[in-house]
Amino acid sequence: MLFKQVPLSDRVEKVVLDMLRGNIKVTFDEILQKLFITFPNGLTPDTKGVVEVLKEYATTTGDGRWRYKPEVNCRDSEHSEMIYYLSELGKKAGFKVWVGNKEQGDAYKNEKLSKFCTELNLKLSGFTNDELRRIAMIDVLWYENSSVKYIFEVENSTSITSAIERASHIPEEYETKRFIVIPEERQKMLERKMNEPMFQEGYNKYKWQTIHYDALKDFYNLHKSNKTLQRDGLINLK
Repeated sequence: MLFKQVPLSDRVEKVVLDMLRGNIKVTFDEILQKLFITFPNGLTPDTKGVVEVLKEYATTTGDGRWRYKPEVNCRDSEHSEMIYYLSELGKKAGFKVWVGNKEQGDAYKNEKLSKFCTELNLKLSGFTNDELRRIAMIDVLWYENSSVKYIFEVENSTSITSAIERASHIPEEYETKRFIVIPEERQKMLERKMNEPMFQEGYNKYKWQTIHYDALKDFYNLHKSNKTLQRDGLINLK
């Protein structure tokens, strides 16, 4: 296992995000109170870190409260769209495509993402049942001959750490290409995470690369009318 546990900073960020998504407006004190309850016994993060998270995802209102940024909320809704683009591009390149178990229940243009899986069950060789279960949770896989060639994790927030952990079950000697797909405005968030030693180790060890949402959309639109996609052209997908 790459990470023995999810870093505290990631867990804090998730709590803050859940509060922003679940409420129209929240006060800083309400957020701190939730964090004190969630992380007792000296685990409570410093307020500076909490403010950094809020500035990343929220904006202040006239009454001093915090509200989820509309543009971030909009990006959340694009998650399924990015998975659709990746599944279509993978098929054009001649790969089998797998959409993560959790994402299969989501929809894009009124169609469940499970429809875009090449097979009903993920069939890979050389993995234990537990490893295969975790690999099947990766957002998008391109594979052939029971071997994973490309991994894509489409992320907006803290789950990037969990994404890298899931993909670590595919050994580095497999030479699988790994991509984190994020909105352009989340690049600073990724750079901030790179300051965390464990995250940086996992990111560099497995040679992750980054694709931005708009770049993926442009790449898809460029090739959507093509029946096939030359695999050499995939180098431009970043």
